[in-house]
Amino acid sequence: MIKPKPISDIKQVKKTIEELQAIDIEKETIENLQNYFNQIMHGYSVIAMALNPGFVLYRGIKYTERPKKIVEIIYPPKNKAKINRASNEGEQMFYASASKKPVFYELNAQPGDKFIISTWKTNNVLLFNNIGYTKSNFEELGASRLPLDFLKPNDDVTNKFIADFLAKCFCQNISRENTYLYKLTIAIARIHLQNVYDKRFAGLFYPTVQLNADEENFAINKSVIDNGLLDFERIEFVEVIDKIQNQFKYRILDIAYEIKNGNIEWKNLETQWTLYDDSEELFFVEENERVIAYDRDGNIIDCD
Repeated sequence: MIKPKPISDIKQVKKTIEELQAIDIEKETIENLQNYFNQIMHGYSVIAMALNPGFVLYRGIKYTERPKKIVEIIYPPKNKAKINRASNEGEQMFYASASKKPVFYELNAQPGDKFIISTWKTNNVLLFNNIGYTKSNFEELGASRLPLDFLKPNDDVTNKFIADFLAKCFCQNISRENTYLYKLTIAIARIHLQNVYDKRFAGLFYPTVQLNADEENFAINKSVIDNGLLDFERIEFVEVIDKIQNQFKYRILDIAYEIKNGNIEWKNLETQWTLYDDSEELFFVEENERVIAYDRDGNIIDCD
């Protein structure tokens, strides 16, 4: 836990929040907004979390055709890096989720869409900060679970008030029409990602907004990728077939497990498998010049 400074008076915090809410966010700079949040967060404490080696992450990117190189599936190049919840245009950030299901929601997947889902594992202990794990925020987002208990704010009234305000700002729904609101979330993220006691955060995790806070999303610094702290596990090229209520049905068009000289070694599947977004992970093995799919128990899964 970050050692707290003397926390601000709640009256002063509320006054600063009122000043922040009165300004025109669309015309304001991220740096000036960060100044407001620095005042609000003076003495605010939050619990950081260390992810152990072996933690699995999933990253999705829309593609109409299979990407060829690994550089196409990590963080985007500067000229293609768009504004997002924790990064401005031109800032390279590796966004991922703790399970496969949020990928479909974050990409606003529609029947006919094609994209890749790459799987990665941590190979070192990585320190992450977090935001959004308050009861009021989970209720606001319609979560079917409670916030992770060990991440809840401390019992100080002002600290809880700040945590609720930050969660509401950071986890708000943002549409294409009001992307300028990302200025608020980026300002908050930058403060949460500052070094603490000479330790650098690998990134920030938060409840996924598009999936009602029922899973975790991660915004990971590009240095984590550059320093080889995530191991590539596999990549799937998929097509969405249908969305039935709260579940996506999709087809695996191709898979790859290896990267050689920076190139993705696709298997060039002749058959496909149809799954749902919360289906058990399949494992593919080449046998007698054909690819066989197995579940975790070793049972063969029929293709389409």
